Amino acid sequence: MFSTVWRGFLKCLGLSLFFVVSGCVTGNLSSPEHLEAAMNKARINVPDDSGAGWSCSGYYEMFKEFDCASQFTKKVPVVIHAHGCKGFNHSDETAMDVYKEMGYAVIAPNSFALGRSDSCYQGNMARTAEIDHALRFALSQDWVDTSTIVVSGFSEGGLNAAIYDSPLLAAKIVMGYGCHRGGNMSVKTLNIVGLADAVVGNEVCLGAAKIFRSDSGHHVFVDPESAEVIRAFLRAL
Repeated sequence: MFSTVWRGFLKCLGLSLFFVVSGCVTGNLSSPEHLEAAMNKARINVPDDSGAGWSCSGYYEMFKEFDCASQFTKKVPVVIHAHGCKGFNHSDETAMDVYKEMGYAVIAPNSFALGRSDSCYQGNMARTAEIDHALRFALSQDWVDTSTIVVSGFSEGGLNAAIYDSPLLAAKIVMGYGCHRGGNMSVKTLNIVGLADAVVGNEVCLGAAKIFRSDSGHHVFVDPESAEVIRAFLRAL
């Protein structure tokens, strides 16, 4: 047991200061290897009126294989979405469906592409690197309306969306997280938290442009009004 404890301790020490502050997680989440894998296994959703075929919604590997970037007939706005601490769940899937319905393409990096362990309850702030990598990708694409890029996140992804900052964003949508570990509201932000959230509590992101307290626990889409609030927020951008 002694050697096991020390191995875990030394593993944490081997990470950079940033990752120690954020909580010990498996692997360097800003390494080129991790970021490339997270992007290759990213979920991609494209709106139906984009001109891109149905096969372009799925994983980024498929998006590349079918040369989907050349299929767009117009520029489309984009949401970069960060999933929860255990990967894509119902809340992430619902949010991405709403974004697609509203005419946004969705780019959602897969933080578990290399099989790391989860970092639930550790306050993992290291995934801003994944968001930044996806933003750089979006900015390089001719099919992206770079004037309307939104960063979104749920739970641990909401934490990373909240603290991420870039002057190139049109807005942020932070769900299942109330900025109790910090947040940057320098761009227009929608914050959705559950009134009965037993996971992170029901604090809110003070300074957010719009705050909605859903009649739910941690998974805010239990209250269908959450989706309606998101739709109204995106229409107003």
